[in-house]
Amino acid sequence: MLKEIYEQPEAVRSCLAAYLNLPTNLHTNLEQIHILACGTSRHAGLVAQYWLEQIANIPTEFGLVLNFRKRRYR
Repeated sequence: MLKEIYEQPEAVRSCLAAYLNLPTNLHTNLEQIHILACGTSRHAGLVAQYWLEQIANIPTEFGLVLNFRKRRYR
């Protein structure tokens, strides 16, 4: 588990780089972030939500994966 904790920053960078063309001023272009997690990753998601809202001033919604798939978005 400790190994995975230390690998998280690079894993997030790699994941985002693979799917998004991110500008250098990323946080100014975001309206909201949704974090989905379950199990032990729930704790990391809650910390990320706090950091994004309190430090980066980005509105962030946290949810459990099981509940997210039941929601309807319009």
